[in-house]
Amino acid sequence: MFPYPSGILHMGHVRVYTISDTISRFRKMLGYEVIHPMGWDAFGLPAENAAIEHSVHPVDWTELTTCNADYYKWTQFLFLKLYKNGLAYQKEAVVNWDPIEQTVLANEQVDAEGRSWRSGAKVEPRKLKQWFLKITDFAEPLLKDLDKLNKWPDRVKQMQRYWIGKSEGAEFDFFVNVNRETTFLIKVFTSRPDTIFGVHYLAISIDHALASKDFLPSDVYSKVLKLTEEMKQYLTEANENKFNQGVNTGLYATHPITGATIPIYIASYVVSDYGTGAVMGVPAHDQRDWNFTKANRIIDEKDIKRVVKPTYNGVDFIEKGEVYTSYGILTSDCGQYAGMTSKNANNAIVNDAEKGGYGRSAVQYRLRDWLISRQRYWGAPIPMIHCPRCNAVPVPESELPVILPTNISLTGRGGSPLKYVEDWLNIKCPKCHGPAKRDTDTMDTFVDSSWYFIRYTDPNNTLLPFSHDKASKYLPVDVYVGGVEHAILHLLYSRFFAKFLHQLGMYASMHDNTQEPFKQLVTQSTGLAPEISFEKMSKSKYNGIDPETTIEKYGADATRLHILFKAPISEVLEWEDSSIVGMQRWILRVWRLVESVANSPQQNDDLILDMRMMNNEERETYRLINFTIKELTKIFSETYSFNTAVSHLIKLTNHLTSISPNVNKSRPVYIYGVRCLVKMMAPMAPSIGEEFWEDLNENKKTQTVFEEPWPKVDNKGLNVDDVTCVVQVNGKMRFSLQVPSSILQDNLAVEMLIRKSNNGQKLIEDNKIGKKIKRVIHANSGKIVNFVFEK
Repeated sequence: MFPYPSGILHMGHVRVYTISDTISRFRKMLGYEVIHPMGWDAFGLPAENAAIEHSVHPVDWTELTTCNADYYKWTQFLFLKLYKNGLAYQKEAVVNWDPIEQTVLANEQVDAEGRSWRSGAKVEPRKLKQWFLKITDFAEPLLKDLDKLNKWPDRVKQMQRYWIGKSEGAEFDFFVNVNRETTFLIKVFTSRPDTIFGVHYLAISIDHALASKDFLPSDVYSKVLKLTEEMKQYLTEANENKFNQGVNTGLYATHPITGATIPIYIASYVVSDYGTGAVMGVPAHDQRDWNFTKANRIIDEKDIKRVVKPTYNGVDFIEKGEVYTSYGILTSDCGQYAGMTSKNANNAIVNDAEKGGYGRSAVQYRLRDWLISRQRYWGAPIPMIHCPRCNAVPVPESELPVILPTNISLTGRGGSPLKYVEDWLNIKCPKCHGPAKRDTDTMDTFVDSSWYFIRYTDPNNTLLPFSHDKASKYLPVDVYVGGVEHAILHLLYSRFFAKFLHQLGMYASMHDNTQEPFKQLVTQSTGLAPEISFEKMSKSKYNGIDPETTIEKYGADATRLHILFKAPISEVLEWEDSSIVGMQRWILRVWRLVESVANSPQQNDDLILDMRMMNNEERETYRLINFTIKELTKIFSETYSFNTAVSHLIKLTNHLTSISPNVNKSRPVYIYGVRCLVKMMAPMAPSIGEEFWEDLNENKKTQTVFEEPWPKVDNKGLNVDDVTCVVQVNGKMRFSLQVPSSILQDNLAVEMLIRKSNNGQKLIEDNKIGKKIKRVIHANSGKIVNFVFEK
């Protein structure tokens, strides 16, 4: 994921780009065509706020960016495609208003406590006319196709499943006689049709059509207004502290099956934009309904109908205060459905409702349409024109891009300054040519970043956002690296865009038919700054570690290696500068190895690696080289356990360093080992890798190390028969024996072989020392075993 330049970059950013850079360099060495672009997701509210804070115009912060007109022209082009296909629309709705940023937020940009993702302000509900993208039209494929993403972390897929929130059930019609002349229909969605006989009230949202002064007495409506004001400090999503607030409307609905009259309440816990904005109150089988019933004294507890009972026998579940929420058997209160299981009753009740015309099966999603309007300056202008005669009219494609004016004053207050740029705002209507005005909202920055990876397949195309052939050739993205915090924002929106563009026929992947943008997702965890206690690095918290300072002090490659070695990428990285020196020492040790063979007369092409010509020590060296190649190839291709990769390379370095002095270091195996070490190190430490490779090829014309092929595993070399294992007692050598290389890494197996040997039985098993073994130390990749006896 490319960076968002709203502040100084910190080590969290260095971590994600080190990971992706390492993978891309490895793939290049394998011979792949690699697209690993860099750019800036430079539009949006945080970038505007940062520009205001630093007293600069945000346009001055650009390189290859989404805020360039030659990029956002195509963002506007795609908006028009969405509009013409009925997927972009404007409506008045209750939205999330950030009082500090002075703009609206999408549901995904509000946290569980009802606070803005950026400012941290308590979000307020406001009714405004806004632009939406109809992502809900893709809810089912967005949900279903998660099963095809077998290289995505399960927790990310689960977060998206929850956010999409599919709920299968039924919709029932409840009629309300407002007065003698007016009948009102309330449609109620429920995921539990089997509980319809337990309804004691209906609850509607505060902005339901029935909750207006047109239908309510003035005294009741004043209570609704009071409740509305109280709810302004909370999201329209239900808040735990306000679940039980309600207003009795004095109106009654008719039960569609029993004909009973049911009171209607306006309830704080009902979400206006989920389902129909009305729910059945079934206190015996829903804890929230039970609490609301008690708080508003709707019915005595003893009179609450329990219409579903457990399937097991011998248990009296009808206890005071008990709520039964599971499936079971319908009770005698359920008429002709009594005795049915919940599953069978669900089907029967819905079938009868469809036949009778008072209900139907239905599916609801928690996912809401994507609100993209922003009342701020720094974003792609929405390419729409508002005409008093023609209403909303799209800007003709030939007039794109709608350029963002630069002659503005940024204050961050009072909404968008575009409202005051008269020469930009006022325009002729494309349809009637009468006076009209541009739309002054800009698009959510996530619109820009939802398709950038497709643009990078064809970045210089001036006729289209991208060519069909190039996008089809390169997509989907093979490996996508980024934080899990993007699970229900960028990643969900990008999947929506990819499916829409597939549907439009703008590209069709040659590699699979999933219509998914990212084949594999690698989510790195956060970096923690070493405060009094570790705290997540964040641009908005101003607590990030400055990479430039660290790199200047320790070097870029030592910093990269430390990032990769310090913690697995899925775990939190607790940043400590002081421990980077370990990587510096390792680099110096590799450098000494490089110098030891740099002037060797042997050429790479002349290296003859014939195991028949190797002595035991060389065979073991050759085995460890091939083992390391095998492990790193798997890590770089599949697991991305870069901390383990560094460990393997350090072990190979230790082994090459420890080769006995009597071995001629111009021998092919030793030279081959050093060359492989440098090649495998290079993707993680590219600068020093290039330097080392040049040293190894002194006085020869050499290409970059990344144009060299990745080392290949010699499977025969992995199966060296025996290696010499030195056995020590209290640090002094006592004897040696030959050990199968296949068990060298198995400490217990090696110990058992030593104990069973003749020398081992005499010295250790027969306890010639006369003392107990305190511990056993394995060193030098298992080739030294030291038995330490108690003193």
